[in-house]
Amino acid sequence: MPLSPDAVKRALGQSPESADSALRLAHSHLDSGRYGQAVAAALAALQLQPQSADAWIALGVASRYLSAYDKAEAALSRALTLAPTSAEAVKELAMVHYERGDYEAAARGFQRARALSPQDLGIAWLDLLAHPKFLADAAQARAAATRFEQGLEQAIALVKAHPQWDAALQTAAWIQPFHLHYHALDSERLSLRFGDLLETVVEVHAAPFTVPIDPPPARPRRRIGFVGSALRTHTVSRYFVEWLLRLDQTRFELWVWNLSPALDAVSAEVRQAIATTHDVGQLGVRDIAQSIRDAQLDVLVHLDVGMDGRTNLLAAMRLAPVQCAAYGHPVTTGSTRIDYFLSGEAMEPADADAHYREHLVRLPGLGALPRRPPAAGDGSWLQREGDRPLVLCVQNLIKIVPEFDALAARIAARSGATIFFFENEPAMATRFRARMEKAFATEGVNFDQHIRIVPRRGYADYLGGVAAADLVLDSIHFSGGSTSLDVLSLGTPLITLDGDRMRGRQTAGMLRLLGVEELIAKDADGYVDLAVSLAGDRARRDDLRRRLRATQERLFTDARVMPALEKFFAEVQPPSRHG
Repeated sequence: MPLSPDAVKRALGQSPESADSALRLAHSHLDSGRYGQAVAAALAALQLQPQSADAWIALGVASRYLSAYDKAEAALSRALTLAPTSAEAVKELAMVHYERGDYEAAARGFQRARALSPQDLGIAWLDLLAHPKFLADAAQARAAATRFEQGLEQAIALVKAHPQWDAALQTAAWIQPFHLHYHALDSERLSLRFGDLLETVVEVHAAPFTVPIDPPPARPRRRIGFVGSALRTHTVSRYFVEWLLRLDQTRFELWVWNLSPALDAVSAEVRQAIATTHDVGQLGVRDIAQSIRDAQLDVLVHLDVGMDGRTNLLAAMRLAPVQCAAYGHPVTTGSTRIDYFLSGEAMEPADADAHYREHLVRLPGLGALPRRPPAAGDGSWLQREGDRPLVLCVQNLIKIVPEFDALAARIAARSGATIFFFENEPAMATRFRARMEKAFATEGVNFDQHIRIVPRRGYADYLGGVAAADLVLDSIHFSGGSTSLDVLSLGTPLITLDGDRMRGRQTAGMLRLLGVEELIAKDADGYVDLAVSLAGDRARRDDLRRRLRATQERLFTDARVMPALEKFFAEVQPPSRHG
């Protein structure tokens, strides 16, 4: 077991005296999620031993986790000059390329790393299952889904033939069908088979956590546990922390496992409200699983399966007689050991039961009590260009699929609007610009005349810009969630395209709750027509703002949610289809 950072410091003193001790400290910080400290320790190691490839790798890995991709690439390239056949350095450099949206370079890197270390299960998974984070075109999406599906079969076989728990754990923390859900494809089958892969890992490496659990004897209060990787300031906690804070503790005994290594005011709020809160961000999956099992829960709720690799593996285990998933990531977990999926009836289509391996539970409205955004700040940074309509798309660029590009070009051409997008990472923005320029050229529209890609702002200033905009365009196939709450709370008209899966219907569900269904388009042409019409009709936009502001409270204070959730927890039993 690696020593904790504090233990290493105690053993070495505050100033490591050797490169090896500094490198040990860097790795300890990496294991604990303290990436800034890991950078400092790696730099200390390099001061003492500048030719240490391992220290350069540690510096590169820590920098990548901090999204300092230029520094990560430089450090890992330096490591490769010192150790050209280091599979670890090749793999880590490929991961930097992946994070920057360069899937082709990443795929070549994973393939080379696998050739250098053919017995490394983690690298093999990366080679088999990596898929584009940013799409070049729709054909790449289809190819990625096919490759992922084929890779899953090989990955399952590898787990059985070459059991390596640590490698499987590390790779499961990074590889999953997360970005495939942004595409216009039926990705449920991929989630189900990925769930099979994780269950295979657990069956091979942690078989005791697959044994069915009998319900505990009846007690005055049912014991409900929650596990999540984002019980801090985060979209997931914004949606679900009120569940934890508002559940009636005279009826339910609450337990919490917080996997986040970074704790903040939201984490403290949970700890203060719930006595049995365990901050387990530094523990391994087996230790977390054992802690949950030992609690002898009646019901376990996973808040955000898919947002962290550890949550994927925990969801593949049997840790309580009844196990549920909330929609922290709004797709099926793919696990046969999750019994219920807790969703919101406003967002689910009529045939939604077929979209989940779990039993679907439709709670009222959004099924949650999201928290309001803070007050909007100054939006003067969002400069209007003459009398042209000012339109925003506030989604992360990885959610903007290629089919959207032509819609934006048609809207710009017909409305004359200036459309703003937000940059998350410069290299990704460059790729986005190049792809969208092609779509604009195909439509015969001048890209530079209509599109602005601007840096992300602080939250309050960002909200000020949203409030100042004429109109906001939602992403298609995978709609906004927290961002849509922001936009609608400010009254800015938000156009969405209704999807056929919950992940593409979140904004539409919000608009239905607010009684403003005319902002929901039924198809792509309707989406363009609606945007063009509203961009040119200030009186209609002003009326929509008034109506949205008058009803926006329904998104945050739905009195039906907590009684329905408490009724579910009081009555739920293990479904017969799970052993």
